[in-house]
Amino acid sequence: MLGMIKLMLFFQLDVRIITIITITIGYITNFFSSLLLLIGLIPIIGPMIIKIFTLPTFWLINGLSYFTSAYAIQQGYGEILFKQKIVILILLLGVVIGYILGNIFPI
Repeated sequence: MLGMIKLMLFFQLDVRIITIITITIGYITNFFSSLLLLIGLIPIIGPMIIKIFTLPTFWLINGLSYFTSAYAIQQGYGEILFKQKIVILILLLGVVIGYILGNIFPI
């Protein structure tokens, strides 16, 4: 990944284009999750570093969802938003129940 970034900088591409390409390729190839896995393997401090990186990301996504929900309600999409929140809640509940059952009855 670093070699690819250095190559794009060598050819003097715009920084915004380099960022978009890096994020896209990193997402497609699961580079970021692999990097976090390697960092997590470091004894004692690795899991703490992972928590420092991931927790603010979830807070940011949750905060953005509140702002978009408020905007949707203001525009008159409250009923649709309510239905979507119910579907998401049911999906998350299913994931939690599946996780619990998977740990109780391992295959």
